Amino acid sequence: MMMTTTGNKSIALMLTTTTTTTEQSIIIAATTTEPSTTKTTELSTTTTESSTTTTTKEPLSAGEPEPTIISTSTTTLATTSTSTTTAPAVVYSNRNYSFWPMENNALDIISGLDGIGVNSPTYVTPGITGTGYALKLIRDRQQYINIPTYKSFVSTSFTVEMWIYPTILQDGHAFGLFSQYEVATKDYLLHMLIQGFQLSIDFWDDAVTGATALSTNTWHHVAFVYDYPSKTQTVYLNGYQDGSHSPAGPYLGMTGSINIGTILHESSNSYYDGLIDQVSLTMAAKSAGDILNDATLASWHSFDCDITYDSGPNKLQGKAVDVTPALGKVNQGLEFSKSSSYYQIPGYVLLGVASYSFSMSLWVQRTKPGGGTLVEYVDQAGTEGWCTTPLGFSSSGNIVANAYIPDNYVTGPVVPVDTWTHIAITYSQTHGLTLYVNGVSVGNTGAQTNNVPGTAVTLILGNALNSGYCGPQSISRGPFSGYLDEFRVYSRELSAVEVSVLAKGYTCTDGIMNDDETDIDCGGSCSKCTVGQKCTLTKDCNNVQCINDICAIPTCTDGIKNQDETDLDCGGSTCTKRFAPYSFWPMENNALDTMSNLNGAGVNSPTYETHGITGSGYALKLIRNNNQYITISTYQSFVSTSFTVEMWIHPTTLSNGNLFGLFTQFDSPSTDHSLQMMVRAFQLTLDFGSDGVDGTTSLTTDTWYHVAFVYDYPSRTQTIYLNGNQDATRSSVGPYLGTSGSINIGMYQAGGIYNYFDGYIDQVSLYMNTRSADDILNDATLASWHSFDYGITYDSGPNRLTGIANNVVLASGRVDQGLRFTSSSSYYQIPGYVLLGIASRAYSISIWVKRTSAGGATLIEYLDQAGTEGWCTIQMGFSAAGNIAVNVYIPDKYVTGPVLSVNTWTHIAATYSPTNGLTLYVNGVSFGNTGRQANNAPNVALNITLGNSLSSSYCAPLTISRGPFSGYLDEFRVYSRELSVAEVSALANPR
Repeated sequence: MMMTTTGNKSIALMLTTTTTTTEQSIIIAATTTEPSTTKTTELSTTTTESSTTTTTKEPLSAGEPEPTIISTSTTTLATTSTSTTTAPAVVYSNRNYSFWPMENNALDIISGLDGIGVNSPTYVTPGITGTGYALKLIRDRQQYINIPTYKSFVSTSFTVEMWIYPTILQDGHAFGLFSQYEVATKDYLLHMLIQGFQLSIDFWDDAVTGATALSTNTWHHVAFVYDYPSKTQTVYLNGYQDGSHSPAGPYLGMTGSINIGTILHESSNSYYDGLIDQVSLTMAAKSAGDILNDATLASWHSFDCDITYDSGPNKLQGKAVDVTPALGKVNQGLEFSKSSSYYQIPGYVLLGVASYSFSMSLWVQRTKPGGGTLVEYVDQAGTEGWCTTPLGFSSSGNIVANAYIPDNYVTGPVVPVDTWTHIAITYSQTHGLTLYVNGVSVGNTGAQTNNVPGTAVTLILGNALNSGYCGPQSISRGPFSGYLDEFRVYSRELSAVEVSVLAKGYTCTDGIMNDDETDIDCGGSCSKCTVGQKCTLTKDCNNVQCINDICAIPTCTDGIKNQDETDLDCGGSTCTKRFAPYSFWPMENNALDTMSNLNGAGVNSPTYETHGITGSGYALKLIRNNNQYITISTYQSFVSTSFTVEMWIHPTTLSNGNLFGLFTQFDSPSTDHSLQMMVRAFQLTLDFGSDGVDGTTSLTTDTWYHVAFVYDYPSRTQTIYLNGNQDATRSSVGPYLGTSGSINIGMYQAGGIYNYFDGYIDQVSLYMNTRSADDILNDATLASWHSFDYGITYDSGPNRLTGIANNVVLASGRVDQGLRFTSSSSYYQIPGYVLLGIASRAYSISIWVKRTSAGGATLIEYLDQAGTEGWCTIQMGFSAAGNIAVNVYIPDKYVTGPVLSVNTWTHIAATYSPTNGLTLYVNGVSFGNTGRQANNAPNVALNITLGNSLSSSYCAPLTISRGPFSGYLDEFRVYSRELSVAEVSALANPR
């Protein structure tokens, strides 16, 4: 498996070679994983062989098994079939169709194929992810999971994957894993099982059995694949093909429940004994590369979506302490700047198994020489009893990798300061520990064992938290200073080629289609894909459709999010492009650009204060009388091009006759050679030097504003936006022609005249294109959007307000995933709502609700961010009779709606403005309004709590009966404006 990245996309690559007696077959599988979409592309050159049934055993002498790809006729099992067999009747996507995480229940969190325990199976902790639960089945008690809803597997491809931990295996016995039974006739009985000690997939008298004997009390990843076009059954063990059979099937059974943990054989069952976890069903034949990724990519923290998010299959959530997002090697990384900085990831079960193969890969940029800890292991219980330091720096700055008992280490070169360096370590008992620097091996311990505690371990990046010895050997333990990015952990030994690809990036002749190339690797000329270029795969060229080997023109209804659309394909109402910022200065205690390295430096010692507009972190504070500002010395051209600048400002001084610079570049005093974005007295201004437009709305001091300045080069139009709404526009302007000058934030310059801003500036972004009005409105007013689809804590809105989940689990939602609240202690809390804490400020809230019990409950509670008992209010919930109700606080008024049906998804929205008051909507229809009124707030940032009441104070519930909510929530959005009736209706009627 080779992992690499392209822009903000992530690519998993597997390069596999199989030699026959006459020629070579090369399989390249690429899996692209993004927060919003998954794309699989494959390129194959196949061979023919006389055998139609092949079993491949993992070679044990080499330390780590090599993947074997077998070709039958003109079909390669890991790739899209080239057979001319009729296509399946139903075509599914390559995403999971169903997923049973076994989190203390057998719910399918994607498609609702929920299971029921038979004979009281239990759930134990931890599972394969090191946290949560796994299903425990006892064979003698005939325990299993039954899924009564029928699911068809007739004449179609499918893949079933799961983690298993068998406690009993025995020759001559069957141990059922996943099954469906219609009748004991050929191809009418679907069995995925362990036959004795080997894996098997059987359609009844039509089967393949793996070659490798499983062992008890060991976690195994197993996968069963049926490829309908090629009529091929394949079993995989721990990511590697273990057996294959063709022709087989197709499966024809048209009735029967799905059972997990048993198989029905005529009138008797064969039960499994042990643990089962993370069961997934995909209604497509997953590629060998995808399955290897699912089985062996233990974690991948890219720090691009959210600094805690794991893009790997196990979703091991990180914990960041005193680290900040910063410009990384690939998009965003982490900065470690304090002695207390560290990043912690729990849940590595296989790393806790003695002498189990592993690999680690990360990018490092040091800012100080000398020693420091890069990676530390501790047992997951967090005790001082066991720890080790596998990677760090010696006191002289050499990179060092350690193996533990016997204590051996490999010392590499001194890693230079202020330079990105790729570091990787690989381990297997056969080959020992190998250290790579920038893709090149610098040493190896030779064959050896590796001691670990036999329990799940926690990894700590950037510091040494354990006070024990921790086997540092030549590593000088202590805090790391600098930047880290793209941290990956594998539960296998990567090859030298795979490490090299992680380290070197991409070329036109690397043999891999990456970086969105349609290039020499694929028969092209190494240019980025555009419409009309050659393509060879179903979906190629950054999600542009490939039709008849030609990249087709993207449309709003092609079912693909392409050309950066936020369009009809994704549930929107327009087909507009959504571009990432060119530069972004979050002002997190510095003026670093986390996107394009246009880093700023403070002039006259500006400071950073908490909290900024996101309710956490920092904002830049400038004092006009001290002539403070930020200067960015690297030149950025704005000549004859479109651009957009957005930021949040909180002015503390404004006055007639004065200018307050916000974002400027000065070349000369000539017309169109001085770029000025500023506040002129009380109004916003965009000016190119005697060629500008002034806003119409007067700003006030001590108030947060979102401001945007847009220049559209094709139409020669300047536009100013205030709080997401157009404030002024002027055409036939420019273009801007200045070809020199620094960028300044917080300062206006015209020749020798300087005018400084006074107040706070936060979240400054630069786009080298014209942002749409909708995008700007979204940036200004979408306070948060927790969809629960990309990690339980992730905020898809612009402010990235990370949620905190307590005793809630991911489950099937109204749109993809949602949250399930099952306990009296369940709640979900989101801090950082600055504008919601301002008295009588307009807002809107939208949420999908599915109750599982009647009566009263709290849906939404506000609490001042300090967490004190001094201020709170219940904004939304249920009366004792089950009516939905929304409240407004001082004067206390409420709107009561209908009783919500149990076990039915219902859309609830509340909108407020001082003019219109509070309005309640149910399924897009207004159910009442308070009329004009004020709304009290503490004038500090608020926390929102979903599903429970955490405060012991009164909290003005009015008709709401406070208490824990039982059921499901999904698609929670908060806006800092009053939505229209049409906008609420659109949210209530998703595609």
